[in-house]
Amino acid sequence: MFAVAFNVLELQRERTGCSLGYFPCGNTSKCLPQLLHCNSVDDCGNKADEENCDDNNGWSELFDLYYGRISEQETEFTNCMLGNFSEKCRCKGLELDCEHAGLHSVPLVSSNVLTLRLQINKIRKLHADGFSIYQDLQELNLNYNEITTVSERAFKGLHNLIKLYLSNNQIAFLPPGVFEDLQQVQWLILENNRIQKISPKTFIGLKSVVLLVLLNNSFHQLPAKPICQEMPKLNWLDFEGNQIESVKNGTFTCCTQLTVLVLRRNKINSLHEGAFASLQRLAELDLSLNRIQELPHNLFKQLRELLQL
Repeated sequence: MFAVAFNVLELQRERTGCSLGYFPCGNTSKCLPQLLHCNSVDDCGNKADEENCDDNNGWSELFDLYYGRISEQETEFTNCMLGNFSEKCRCKGLELDCEHAGLHSVPLVSSNVLTLRLQINKIRKLHADGFSIYQDLQELNLNYNEITTVSERAFKGLHNLIKLYLSNNQIAFLPPGVFEDLQQVQWLILENNRIQKISPKTFIGLKSVVLLVLLNNSFHQLPAKPICQEMPKLNWLDFEGNQIESVKNGTFTCCTQLTVLVLRRNKINSLHEGAFASLQRLAELDLSLNRIQELPHNLFKQLRELLQL
């Protein structure tokens, strides 16, 4: 797992010339924060930041090289193999793309769907059992909706889901156990929401997750109890762009597989001496753009695999 993180970090630099969390402006040497990618503003000056908007976070290209593509069926079929779907959507094989379809709710689709892309719509609520008939579903993309409410049973029945995208919504609260059935999920992307509080119980069921992105939410503090208690395989954790003020000893106690931890652009002014003591496989730790004035003497003593700080 350490080698995976190292190779992904090197690939990012070689492929783009930019550090993790940044993207290049086309052929120029300029790098901008990922937050400015696909925000409908020409931040680069050559519109390069408004291209390739299907994957706004850039994780797919990097992680697919090491964790594999989620479904071989993606490329095997060109004709639609779904018997029922909205005329507002596009079907290819067992994939359904409903991007920019003006949807206000989750559409009814054939139960054999493998990939369901519902990004850039007007969905506001994820109701109980709304996806329960899609037990073969492997990828669910709900980015860029208006989701404010997520039922505790919203993802019930999704036993084969591998990737869940919930970025760029208005989610402020995740009920404990909401991900309980997602025991095969490897990626959980929750960036650019309004989540204020999490606990280990938030992540019950996520025993296979390797990537958790909580960038640009509204956290003021991290849980005192072990955040990885329910996520034993977590490899990559991103808390960039929150309001976190301190990191205590217990938060990362169970994160023994973690290789990348991003805490940049917070308001951290206090780090307990044992905050990172359990992270013996950590390869990259980003604490930049915080309010840290003094570091505990032995803060990094246990980080024997650390390559970048």
